[in-house]
Amino acid sequence: MKNPRMLKKKIFAGFGHFYALLMLAFFYIPVIVMVIYSFNDGKNNNTWGGFTTRWYTELFQELWGVFGTTVWIAIVSTILAIIIGTLGAVGLHKCKFSGKGIITNSMYLPIVVPEIVLAIATFIALQTAGFELGPAAMILGNTTLVLPIYYS
Repeated sequence: MKNPRMLKKKIFAGFGHFYALLMLAFFYIPVIVMVIYSFNDGKNNNTWGGFTTRWYTELFQELWGVFGTTVWIAIVSTILAIIIGTLGAVGLHKCKFSGKGIITNSMYLPIVVPEIVLAIATFIALQTAGFELGPAAMILGNTTLVLPIYYS
């Protein structure tokens, strides 16, 4: 006769394995279905219209344009931060005035403040000032974010 404790342990282990498989299926079956239907040529996913990679071609063309814009904004922001940071560092080093410590310490504020808080504050400030949001606003925000790194 088998030990009832061992039988109970095997039943619970089997139930645990079944539950784990059920959870994996719950999470992964919709993903697999979406991957299959991402190659569908039809206008909707109710009917199969044939195999195509058109949607991935359009996606990667769009991503390539976004990548180019991102690199352009990063280069311009970096150049501006280097120029402003160098001029600011040389100017603060050579000049002596009463508010020098406050300005020097406030330069490190974007490093201490989380990036998302700085991004929201910059967004609100630019909207309040009536600045048109676009690449110029992104360059201004990114320059503000990386300026303390070049200053220090």
